[in-house]
Order: sequence, then structure tokens, then C-alpha cells
Amino acid sequence: MSRFFKNDKKVFFCNMENFSVMGKIFDKVEPKAVVHAGGVCDLDRCENSPDFAYEVNVLGTRNIVGLSKNSYFLYISTDLVFSGNDLLDCGYRELSRCDPVSVVGKTFRNAENEVLKHAMSGIIRLGLPIGPSISDEKGAIDFIAKRLKTERKMTLFHDEIRSLITTDDLAKAVIHFFDKKGQGVFHCGGPQEYSLYDIGAHLVETRGYKKKFLIRSSRFDEKNGPPRIGRTTLDSTKFYEFTGFTPSDALQK
Repeated sequence: MSRFFKNDKKVFFCNMENFSVMGKIFDKVEPKAVVHAGGVCDLDRCENSPDFAYEVNVLGTRNIVGLSKNSYFLYISTDLVFSGNDLLDCGYRELSRCDPVSVVGKTFRNAENEVLKHAMSGIIRLGLPIGPSISDEKGAIDFIAKRLKTERKMTLFHDEIRSLITTDDLAKAVIHFFDKKGQGVFHCGGPQEYSLYDIGAHLVETRGYKKKFLIRSSRFDEKNGPPRIGRTTLDSTKFYEFTGFTPSDALQK
């Protein structure tokens, strides 16, 4: 990431779990508001290195919260704090019970608890963000497209379902929320739910990839991978009403 901002004198780099260096940056900037959107969310890496995930996601967040005690604090969390095993007609609400199944979900939930100790804080739990990545390889769209474009088989779950939100709409949503200095927990996903397989099928249809390389599967068929969520659709009514902003249908843009 640093290579994209190496000449920007207003950008500082450090590991957020390094409290000493973080403190020097905060002393220099003296922020009136902080948006914390960092963390590690690679499912495989976190399952293999849970201590690393805890250090970054939980201890790193604890450090930033402590340094932001005189600032408004906004934390970007995830729908992975839910298992997706509950049969909810309208999706998970803000007061729904958190029951994460992965290390990612558990550490983000623990990080939320750190944020809730802050007197002036808001938490936005996101659905699945989709859009172009800096490396052209990360994220649902780029990762799936890269395999299908090179005619490699791509197995995707039809029963891992999330509220998609485009990265463009995500940026707009966060700005709307930030401007109002929202406090408490809010859910922010798009108005429609899609499975990972739906995303692949959309790319096949719109980009002309060969359908035979897209394999439909169930999350229960995966035996050796990380724990998978089910249907973590988010009820984002509270967010829409508070901000006055409703994201678009992510696969229809």
C-alpha cells in the first residue's frame, strides 16, 4: 500500500499494533475524528495464525481506541460477526446475537467490544464490499474474474449469502454516516442479497466468460477450508433512515 502514497507527506505508515509509533502519529496530527477501517480479514491466514489475527484486529483496535479518546471514533466492522445459520426473514438486525464461526469474525467482534468502550463511537457492520481492488487480484470480483478469464475452474457456494455493497456506495455511505457523527452499531449492506455463486454467474453473463468453468457448490461440501458463514443478510433499515442514503443493487450497476 505504501507505494501508492509514498510521496504524500500527509500519509504516515506503521503497524497499528505498534502503540509507540501510533502514539507519535496521533501527537503530530491531533485528529478530531478517526475512521478505523484497518484489520486482517483473510479467512485462511487468520485460521492458520489466530494470534496474529488477534494482535492486529483486537490489540490494534484497542491501541487506536485509546489514542482516540478525545476524538469521534468510527469503526468499520463486518457481517462475519454472524454465523448466518439463523433463519431470519429480514436479515440480521443490530441487536441480533453475534455468533461468529471464524477467527476473522471472532476477532472483529472482540474489536467491536473495544470500540464500544469509547464514549463517542460508531460501528458500521458491512455486507460484502465488491469492486475493483488495487492489486486487481483481491476481492470477490477481481478474484473470481481472474480465474474465469483464464479459463480455470471456479467453485463458488450458492448458500453463502450476503448483502453486497459496491465500493463506490460504501465510500458514500461512510461519508454520510461520518458527517452525522453516528453513534452505536449500524448495519450497512445493499438492498439485495446475493451468493458468491450469483456473483460468478453475473460475471459469466456480463463479461462473456465460459459458464462451464463456473462450478456451483455448497459450503457444506468444503471439508478442509476455513469455517464458512451461511446467510448473513443485513437489515440496514436503521442505517438508511439515519443517513438518508440507500446503496444501489450491487450487481445491477
